[in-house]
Amino acid sequence: MAIYHRRIKPTINLFHPIGEISELARGKLVFLEDCAIYDAQFWKYKGNIKKGNTHKLVLSNGKKDLVVLIGKQKNGIRKITIDKGEPALCEPLTTRYLPDYPIKDETPLTDVGYNKMDTAVVVGWLRNMPRKEWDKGREFDVTVPGILDDEDSFYSCKMDSTGRFSIKIPLLNSCQAFLDWKRSSIESVLEPGRTYFIYHDFKTGDKWIMGKDARLQNEILVSITVEPFVEKEITKTRTYSWNEL
Repeated sequence: MAIYHRRIKPTINLFHPIGEISELARGKLVFLEDCAIYDAQFWKYKGNIKKGNTHKLVLSNGKKDLVVLIGKQKNGIRKITIDKGEPALCEPLTTRYLPDYPIKDETPLTDVGYNKMDTAVVVGWLRNMPRKEWDKGREFDVTVPGILDDEDSFYSCKMDSTGRFSIKIPLLNSCQAFLDWKRSSIESVLEPGRTYFIYHDFKTGDKWIMGKDARLQNEILVSITVEPFVEKEITKTRTYSWNEL
């Protein structure tokens, strides 16, 4: 996961990085029409200095400002720099999900040895939800299958009127999790000590998971589509449908 760019009127579209990029740039920034998301926080547009085909954006979260430089487009590629960090080369993203990652990554999952309870933080935005989705409830739910026993753990938080939310999930170690199963049907992996940002736009179908290193989470997201279970009337058993893309 890395830098994203949604249209800055009236110019550029969504971007993703190509090649190897810096840790600062990985999985932290997305521009939308009405706000930006950086480091799992919502930021307002405070200024946009346009010079030719380049932009100098100033973002504010109410406590601090953030400067983002968007370079000139050349052969469909732009250089984007976050707050004086290392620049990343980015090209347009035209699909609902992230494309294949350009470099090999064998980073292992976080392993804390099941010695003590830690926490993963999930922040996010279920955007442009139609009434039928709101009617399923105003909570964002997370289910974590039991690691040491067969008992699942259930966690829930209230969303605001726009579909934004934040929830802390206690974890003994990295594990499978089911996120907003009744609407978004996201199966993923949560790691202790990490913060993730879930973005699901019901109008466009866009789904991303942002974080310090959310590569695995996005590969899971793009590789399978999970349909919510259907409970049969006669047997009362749960039947799951898995459709590989």
